[in-house]
Amino acid sequence: MIMKRRPALLVCLIACLCCLLVGGVIVLLLTRPWLYTAHVREISVLPTEEGDLLKVALFEHPPWSQRCDHSYSVNRKSRTIDLLSTYVIWEPFASLPDSNEETVPDFTILIPAERLTPGSYDVRHFRNDQWTVIGTLQQDDQGRLTWEPRDVRGKRRNRRLLKLPDEG
Repeated sequence: MIMKRRPALLVCLIACLCCLLVGGVIVLLLTRPWLYTAHVREISVLPTEEGDLLKVALFEHPPWSQRCDHSYSVNRKSRTIDLLSTYVIWEPFASLPDSNEETVPDFTILIPAERLTPGSYDVRHFRNDQWTVIGTLQQDDQGRLTWEPRDVRGKRRNRRLLKLPDEG
């Protein structure tokens, strides 16, 4: 009797494992964590008593069951600052973000000026499978930072306001 039940139990176990595997593949295809990137909401310079900080505010709404860790890397040789995002899959369901975009958390990266040397740095963000320059950070000899944003096409944004003609 026991020998007859073992093959059925083995078949049942194999079927359960196949279902779990197929379910995991479906979940990964639906969430597509490899396509998600955080959006840069705002970049500004914060003057403090100790020195200037570059503040990078990121708008983050990852797919469910994911957490995102943000950091940066400064490359003094190539004069770039890379904004990095690392995604952790299968975060506990208790930490799921709210689906309401107004309550989605912002994550802020602060880059101290002492990490940089005087000169200009291209600030890059990894998006659409490539590094994109989103602006230039200048540091003068006194350690003061100046941020100059760029639009999506890589051109410098025009800071002038367009004056509309008076209608009369």
